[in-house]
Amino acid sequence: MRSPIRGGVHAYAEVRYGTQAPREKCKGADSSNCGGIGSCVYCNVCSAAEAGKAKASGFIRATRNGKALDCEKGISAGSHSDWRLSFCMPTKDEYLKVQGMDEDFWSRYGVSGRLFYMTVYLFDKPVNALSESQMEKVAGVDGDGVIGCHRIVATVLESGG
Repeated sequence: MRSPIRGGVHAYAEVRYGTQAPREKCKGADSSNCGGIGSCVYCNVCSAAEAGKAKASGFIRATRNGKALDCEKGISAGSHSDWRLSFCMPTKDEYLKVQGMDEDFWSRYGVSGRLFYMTVYLFDKPVNALSESQMEKVAGVDGDGVIGCHRIVATVLESGG
């Protein structure tokens, strides 16, 4: 954590399907522009209630020792080994619905084993009202309001059935 925080923490998950690929568009966000599939903002990642509300389309949640992180009490700057940032992917059915695909299309063209790259930026202020171009300017290690980030390289796999 680059700087101490007190209050809400918001996350922007930037998703790309290749190191030089464009950011994926956010699809399926709620009326506050929170949640969804793709490069989306996840509002108030310290709130278990917010994470539970968004479970169907994926969510990001911050926890300390398995319980929702209490950002209102404040978090000091520095390394923290007792808390975790969890990203839960949407189900395949939710993903297909938001992408406008059916099971037949997925079985013919879906790519199991496809790599994707995600950078999760944490902000100490709401960023859900920013336009794509504004988000592009602030989503960076030295971006305005960025208090931390985490890079993830993952593989899309489908388990039987």
